[in-house]
Amino acid sequence: MDKFCMLSLLTVGLLHDAFCNPQVERSIEMKRQIGVQHVFGGRLALPSEFPHLAAIGFIRRFKLHWLCGGTLINERFVLTAAHCLEDNRYRAYGKAVRVRLGDIDLKSSADDAFAQQIKVLRRITHPDYKYPMTYHDVGLIELEQPAAFNQFVQPACLHTTRDIMPSQAQVVGWGLTEKESDAGAKKLNEVTIDILNIERCTVITDRIDKSLRDMLLSENLLDESMICAGVLAGGKDSCSGDSGGPLQINSTREGCRVEVVGIVSFGLGACGAVNTPAVYVRVSHYVPWIQNYTNILH
Repeated sequence: MDKFCMLSLLTVGLLHDAFCNPQVERSIEMKRQIGVQHVFGGRLALPSEFPHLAAIGFIRRFKLHWLCGGTLINERFVLTAAHCLEDNRYRAYGKAVRVRLGDIDLKSSADDAFAQQIKVLRRITHPDYKYPMTYHDVGLIELEQPAAFNQFVQPACLHTTRDIMPSQAQVVGWGLTEKESDAGAKKLNEVTIDILNIERCTVITDRIDKSLRDMLLSENLLDESMICAGVLAGGKDSCSGDSGGPLQINSTREGCRVEVVGIVSFGLGACGAVNTPAVYVRVSHYVPWIQNYTNILH
């Protein structure tokens, strides 16, 4: 099986078998996957540095797998990508069932004293998200019981304006780095990337086979609801299982430590490749929808 067919077996809510089509442009490798996790070119997070980070868990064959990220936005709700709410493929992981807060190493018990593991009460998908399209890839997870706020568990604020200042933001997520194998530890990492003009991503999507592009991006990329971000020189990137996690900036607003400007949605090539940024959900576009369910006032 070639590389692209193998990738399609790992993909949630995006490609399915599309990359088994020999007509697909071979230089394009969409990367919205469950099961392989990377933050490229980053550094390990410190305890309590990112207290809003949530790991989203799925049960398969009686084992809990932490396969997506999310952002705690109040005591009851986690913001994530719509494609992280449920995996309906053959032999899939099914629905998200657990959320873990306050943990930086998902394979170690050393920091478990600070962790909170809470069952999922409800999964809310944006009504305009239509699989396998990539638009409106935003969702909410309602927790069965409220998170207990402390030094290690705190909510983040939502970014409410279209403009993003400064022109750099952090991506935070669990998973492998470029130096680790698939058996590596799932440790929380952070990397700083550039906010780019949407045309930097569009130039890549324009090269995708038209039949595939029509299935995934019928209107190409939409600047009002999507963010293009990455490091064009390569070496720093989000990837695959970081899906659903935050693209964030430090906040100057009173009572806010960070603001979530984006949600990791999908990539446009090999992780950390030169001239290959990724696409993020623009959170400000969805604030009214989020507020409708969460009653958050921002």
